[in-house]
Amino acid sequence: MLKHPAECALIVHTQTHSAGCRDSHAVSLSSVRAIVHYTPILSQYDPALKEEAENQIKLSEELAEEWTSDFMFSNDPKSSKKGSEVADYLSNHDNFLSHNRRISRGMIESETPMSVSELEENQDLQDAVLSAFHAAIATHSHQRYAKIIENQHGDVYARNIEG
Repeated sequence: MLKHPAECALIVHTQTHSAGCRDSHAVSLSSVRAIVHYTPILSQYDPALKEEAENQIKLSEELAEEWTSDFMFSNDPKSSKKGSEVADYLSNHDNFLSHNRRISRGMIESETPMSVSELEENQDLQDAVLSAFHAAIATHSHQRYAKIIENQHGDVYARNIEG
């Protein structure tokens, strides 16, 4: 049974069906008052931005699952399940609370089906990885680059941060 519109506090027309209100959902007046303060900020953004962001999150989750299944667990009969577990763990913001948080080897091994090799076990690989890491850190800390891609032939693509 549909609720009378007065029972829905404030009717906001959307494509959802909740609180028993047809094609709308209830929003408390205190929520609306809070939204008023954010309107000048939110008005700067295209309405499609939220959906674009959600699509990018969904794509990254799908790619993480696909790539871990196809490459990391390619010889494992449970590759799809393991890929899904890795993608779910890594894409859950509650596990890290920050995009920039370091993920330790122990954390990965205890929370996911991934097995992490110690970089220190292969000195040549460690030297190569640390050289690339230090070069990237030095470049990003002294230049205004948002993206740098270099291949094995020395071809480089770099995008400056405008500003």
